[in-house]
Amino acid sequence: MNLEKLKKHRIEKKYTHQIISMRLKMASSTYSRKEKGIKDFKIEEFENISKELGLSDDEVLELLGLDYLK
Repeated sequence: MNLEKLKKHRIEKKYTHQIISMRLKMASSTYSRKEKGIKDFKIEEFENISKELGLSDDEVLELLGLDYLK
């Protein structure tokens, strides 16, 4: 997963770790570790993040490294 691009999308939406983690119902420190790649996102968490950030299908594929499927 391209975590730098995920962070870029989060920042573009003006979401802090605190805001996005609150919306996802997870601790801010947990979200931070996941965005840094220390822990993995669960599929459901990634789906919720994508919805919260309003990502298109193409952007989701790009984050997952599957943009060649477009």
